[in-house]
Amino acid sequence: MISEIALELLQSIGRFFLHPLFYLGILLTLLIGIRRVKRERADFHIKVYDFVEELVSSIKPSLIVGVVLSVFFVGIGIVLPPSILLLVAGAYVLLSFTFTVRLLSPAYVLALTLIILFVFDGRTFTLPLLGEITFTSNHETLFQLFLFFTLMLFAESALIRYFAHKNTSPRLFLSMRGKYVGGHEAKKLWTIPVFILVPDGIIPSFMSWPFFSTTTGETYSLMLVPVLISFHHIVKYTLPKESMRQMSRRVFLFAFCMLLIAVGGYFYPVLLIIGAFIGLLVREGLTVLHKMTDDGKMSLFRLRKKGVIVLGILPHSPAEKIGIQIGEVIEKVNGVEVNHPHEFYKALQKKAASCQLDVIDRNGEKRIVQTALYDGEHHELGILLLKADYEYQDTIV
Repeated sequence: MISEIALELLQSIGRFFLHPLFYLGILLTLLIGIRRVKRERADFHIKVYDFVEELVSSIKPSLIVGVVLSVFFVGIGIVLPPSILLLVAGAYVLLSFTFTVRLLSPAYVLALTLIILFVFDGRTFTLPLLGEITFTSNHETLFQLFLFFTLMLFAESALIRYFAHKNTSPRLFLSMRGKYVGGHEAKKLWTIPVFILVPDGIIPSFMSWPFFSTTTGETYSLMLVPVLISFHHIVKYTLPKESMRQMSRRVFLFAFCMLLIAVGGYFYPVLLIIGAFIGLLVREGLTVLHKMTDDGKMSLFRLRKKGVIVLGILPHSPAEKIGIQIGEVIEKVNGVEVNHPHEFYKALQKKAASCQLDVIDRNGEKRIVQTALYDGEHHELGILLLKADYEYQDTIV
């Protein structure tokens, strides 16, 4: 039995790399990176990260979350028939055609999956490679599908909290007064491998497991499938990490409310239908709430009367090596006060072989850092600054 289960696991892993969603996730992630690089070049005449950064940085969190979700899905015995998994994949594909990354959040996918299920309910189709598939909806399937996406919402909250703030992309915006302000954009897509139980296989049910199945004596197979979780967030009034923590708490509270709806839906099926579409509206509302809050506050990244604020840091640059952080204010360069990017650049050139910076961190504490500069170093310090409304030249020093 153990050897048979191990063989099934290996076969499931092999089939995972044949799943279209796996390649769709890779393609969309690369497109996100390409678009980011184009925008960064338009704003700063240089890319901050390579276009593959989104893909590479998503691997570790995707694997971690995949393991945790798989433990929950298999541990409590969520069972989804292949027809439902096919509809979930179809919902992802349809939403990806909008080229709006945030719509690949679990709340949107759940609502669209239910719509497709109701459209095809009771119909049978013969599909290439898959054979004959009948789409049916019942209370048990709807409940487990709802619970499946609710747990994914908890995963979305964790991804936002611990990973979304990393390697955000600096941006320039024009304020209502026609002045440039800065911000940071996080556009993330995680392709997560999860194990899910499907009916018919070599794994027998025992005692009350799977916990939410109303049938007994059935057998199950393990299927490794890719699921996508996306997140798009622009923040101007504070640092990315602080804003992500706030959004993570909101999504966690939202996921907890969805879990309560799932519990109620176990006894009253109509709550599952109502809850799915209310969840879609609430998730959209969280996005709108953040945008209204962000637009209603003064930008952190703006031109100041005293000092210049660091909008971004190029990776592997001297600025990164000496510990300059995004959001810090540089008051002096080589002993000269600077209140404008032009002044910063001129002060830097006065002592081209080295650089001493008087820096104020986010806690208001001052420190002095210095580094040597060598001929041929890329963009000197590697600090991204704002530009005034009349500037057209590079704003990287």
